[in-house]
Amino acid sequence: MIIRQLKLKTNKFSEMKSFYRDVLQFPILEETNSSFSVAAGETVVIYESIDLHTFYHYARISFVSMAMRAGPLN
Repeated sequence: MIIRQLKLKTNKFSEMKSFYRDVLQFPILEETNSSFSVAAGETVVIYESIDLHTFYHYARISFVSMAMRAGPLN
């Protein structure tokens, strides 16, 4: 399985952008006032800003983590 695009929502928009840009040193592909995207391998990860305090379910986080490590399934 190849995940081409992954959209995530965050209420920590500035922190996420700083983490990807400054810590992981991923170049920002596109950026608006409320979203930014980076490339992680073949996957474009898009973060969208939200004001709500949304909590992701652990299974969702585990799936994303597993998918990023797994790479292509042939």
